[in-house]
Amino acid sequence: MNNNKKEVRHEDKILFSCDFFGSHIASADLFVIDEGRVYEAAKRYFAEIMMPFRSAIKKNLDKLAPYEIDIIAPGHGQLFPRPKFILDAYRDWTMGTPQISR
Repeated sequence: MNNNKKEVRHEDKILFSCDFFGSHIASADLFVIDEGRVYEAAKRYFAEIMMPFRSAIKKNLDKLAPYEIDIIAPGHGQLFPRPKFILDAYRDWTMGTPQISR
C-alpha cells in the first residue's frame, strides 16, 4: 500500500429535489432541451401542486443560494443541466401568481 497516494473526491453537484422543481411532461430526452416547453409544464406543475407551499419554497430557494449546483434532478420531469433556468422561474413564481397559458 502506498501511503503517499492522495484520494481526491469530486462532488457531482447534483441536487436530487424530489417534487421540488418537478413538471408533468413526457419526453424521450433525459435532459431539458426545449426550455420553453418545459417552462410551461413546470409552471403548470407549480400552480397546481406547489403553490400552497409558496412561502416554504421561497425559504428553501434562499437555502440553496450558497450551493454550487450543476444539475437539478427532480422526481417528476427532466433533469435541468442549466439550474439557473428553473431556479429563476421558481423565484418569479413565488413572487406572484403564475399565469397558465392556454
